[in-house]
Amino acid sequence: MPGSLTLDDLQAEADAGIVDTVVVATTEVSGKLTGKRFHVDAFLDAMHRGHAQGDIVLMPDLATLRTIPWHEGTALVLADVLDRHGEAVAHAPRNVLKRQLSRLAAMGLRVACASELEFYLFGDGFDTIISKRYRDVMPLAVGEESVMRAIRNGLHDAHIPVESSGHAEGPAQFTIRLRCAEALEMADRHAILRSGVRDIAHAHGAAATFMAQWCDGVAGSSCRLHQTLCDADEETARKYDAGRAASAGGIAYFLGPFVNSYKRVPLVGGGADLNPYLGYAASIAAGIAGVEGTAHTPRAAPTTLRAATEYLRTSAMLRSAMGDAVVDHYVTVAQEEQTDHDRSVTDWELVRGFQRG
Repeated sequence: MPGSLTLDDLQAEADAGIVDTVVVATTEVSGKLTGKRFHVDAFLDAMHRGHAQGDIVLMPDLATLRTIPWHEGTALVLADVLDRHGEAVAHAPRNVLKRQLSRLAAMGLRVACASELEFYLFGDGFDTIISKRYRDVMPLAVGEESVMRAIRNGLHDAHIPVESSGHAEGPAQFTIRLRCAEALEMADRHAILRSGVRDIAHAHGAAATFMAQWCDGVAGSSCRLHQTLCDADEETARKYDAGRAASAGGIAYFLGPFVNSYKRVPLVGGGADLNPYLGYAASIAAGIAGVEGTAHTPRAAPTTLRAATEYLRTSAMLRSAMGDAVVDHYVTVAQEEQTDHDRSVTDWELVRGFQRG
């Protein structure tokens, strides 16, 4: 049940006045959905065959077409990023994952996955939080189950089945786990989930964040990318899991792409801020390397983005699995993130240094 709609279904819902808008979306490095909204008639007439945007073409994957009940009259479809010649843009996150799944399939293997994420809910909406400059915001203290119930049911109605949800360690911190699916479908669900959680919380006057460490002194928000290798004998499965374990430090950038990702306490698994396509792609590449006997020499988990970037830059395994152009692209993205942070004056610096200067 990847998506809930065919084009014929969408046409019928458009004719009935049920759907009037189609969102064509991809993910940013952060995993946040970004895209364009089309009137349903325009999408059905032409845009379902692709939409040029500068030097790239967004090609809807119609298997992902679904209604999203948290936005009235709206359907969503995820798109692959192609160049003007119709070739996949290698560094686009969904394409990065597809390449690793192709490598796995060539070995006669596949992987079943389940994402488990942590996030915080706040009693203030985003407008209020922004006006407070993200300070003195209060975790949601009353009525959290009404919000979580709406999240579970909203996701279910968007064909993103939730296995369970519950309280995590921090105040108004929650965990949500999706039911198992093939890797690409799980990454799609994961990406839509993050958007859905934020939008459903907003509709209830609350706000949600998947930031890895939103505040000093509280538990950080993690993400676990559960995997089971299918169609494999016991020895192959053991090597796959061993490769993932050995490479955990070496693939850290794809499990935590921001400076803040490395402030998370405890630093276990990936951060809730990871891009699911890149996280699964790197983890699958590590598993394949384990099967092939080319996994990373185990490295200590990096404690800063700068260290994780250097691991990425020097990773022979990831360069072999993803290609130099993809690795170099994300090294550049990581360096830009680090540079932006290094040039920023933080609240800590103001408090510590204003009167000392």
